[in-house]
Parts: sequence; C-alpha cells; structure tokens
Amino acid sequence: MYTFVPSSLAILFINYYTHKNKWFLVVVFTIISALLEWTMVHLDYLKYTGWNPFVSIAAYIIAFGFLVPLHVKLLRK
Repeated sequence: MYTFVPSSLAILFINYYTHKNKWFLVVVFTIISALLEWTMVHLDYLKYTGWNPFVSIAAYIIAFGFLVPLHVKLLRK
C-alpha cells in the first residue's frame, strides 16, 4: 500500500497535468489521497501516532501543488 499507491497517484497526476487544470487536479488528487488514508485508518491498517489528518491534507496539497509539478518540469527539460 505504501509503495504502490502514492507513486501510482503521482503517475496519474502527471499524465493528466496541464497548467490549465493544475489546481483542479490538486484538489481531486488531494481528496483521493485523503480518502485512501481515511480508509486505511478505519480499517486499522494505519494508526496515527503524533500525526493529524489535516497535516496529511496540507502535505498532499504541497506535494501535488508544488513538488510533483516541479518533478514534471525537471523531467520535460
């Protein structure tokens, strides 16, 4: 789960990413990631110890909003 899902989501994000739909995709993939995390917590696959789901949402926004597009820019050069 930790190995394949985040990288698969990033690949899907990159495939649909354009400058016109960037923030729409950031919101969609943040919601998908948060729902997957919420599901893992409720299935007892993941337990929070000193972590907050709102911090995860902020991390997803930073990752999909800034880090993955930076990665795309570096790949396309």
